[in-house]
Amino acid sequence: MLLAAICATSIGLTAGDFFPLTEGRKSTYEEKSLTYSVTTDVVGKEEEIGRQKGIHVTTYQGAKDISHAFYRVDTDAVYLLAYAKENPLPTPMPLFKLGTKKTTWEFGGITGVKDGSEGMQIKGESELKGLKEVLGEKVEVLQVKITAEVGSGASKEIVEQQATYAKGIGLVELTSKTRIGKRSAESSLKLVKVESPGG
Repeated sequence: MLLAAICATSIGLTAGDFFPLTEGRKSTYEEKSLTYSVTTDVVGKEEEIGRQKGIHVTTYQGAKDISHAFYRVDTDAVYLLAYAKENPLPTPMPLFKLGTKKTTWEFGGITGVKDGSEGMQIKGESELKGLKEVLGEKVEVLQVKITAEVGSGASKEIVEQQATYAKGIGLVELTSKTRIGKRSAESSLKLVKVESPGG
């Protein structure tokens, strides 16, 4: 962990550059799957999650909050701590890791659903991809690929995701494909607006 942190800082970038969590910040996304929707992530306060602290992010669809997540940002990685304050994950789950070159990781744990939770295995990789135009400005971007297997047997889900994070902006786009047996479904998420606290 220490070596990875040194590597991240040696390139003048940290994981927090690609995952800004300033209280009051709002990021609006267009989501396309079987239906079309617009959602907004709103960054809240830092709260106690088990024995550690995490930043609360609430996702809204219109005026209704539809999901919650708590994150911890280290120098070289971002971790998901919980989907609900009262039910933290047994082990923080890496959202991505940052290094000077392609960085890989694995994670084994359970889903965040308390009742009927299932085993989960994740393999991830991330890599800096240079400058890209995002919302009218050229910024450094990080590409993250994740393959997750949830459950087992005929009902096992295989999820493949590719995400792009931009320096100073956060998640820009996310494509996801989920397979259960012979059935599959695809979805995409694209950033359309960022509002900083106080305008």
